Amino acid sequence: MILLTAILLGVLSGMVRAELGKHQYRTLQLTKPWLVILVFLAQLCVFQLSRLGITLEDGWVAFVLLISQFILLAFTLMNWHKPGFVLLALGTLLNLSVMLLNGGLMPMTPSTITNLYPHSSPESWAIGERLWNSKNIVLTGDMTNLSFLSDLFIIPDWSPYRVAFSLGDVILAAGAFWLFWALGGKPGKNEEKIINGKNNCFHSAI
Repeated sequence: MILLTAILLGVLSGMVRAELGKHQYRTLQLTKPWLVILVFLAQLCVFQLSRLGITLEDGWVAFVLLISQFILLAFTLMNWHKPGFVLLALGTLLNLSVMLLNGGLMPMTPSTITNLYPHSSPESWAIGERLWNSKNIVLTGDMTNLSFLSDLFIIPDWSPYRVAFSLGDVILAAGAFWLFWALGGKPGKNEEKIINGKNNCFHSAI
């Protein structure tokens, strides 16, 4: 949710920036973007199967999540030179680190669960176990390695969609906003050469 919001705000502000600068909003040119699609499909399959009543062992869920994070980290490093990807890489690394040191799942404390799901029964979850069919594992602060990187934050009550998120998620959102905002800026010299080169080829063909 927080990442999607950052992307939407980044696109909107980038388009305004492009309009004010009297130039086009640029297209996103990334190295191996199919890696993101692969991660999305893998996680979709895992959590959709759970919603369909097909039980997966927690170990398999953790494995998929960790591999997904490693793939995303590799993707961010491949695009390191592009705007926002320093923050995207850092956010991914922080989330990967806390998950890796806590059994492959993202830790969430009992107090966070109570605040996020005030009407849920405490008997429906247990410390040390995966929280329902989510990516989280229920751990107290003392039991959690790198607890400050876990899902500690909650979207305020006024939001129609409340979720818990981590410091890594905040940094990821900042990186995503930066990336899509930057696409509304004036093209760099290398990009201008590519654009001019394409225009010259077009006019030559005519």
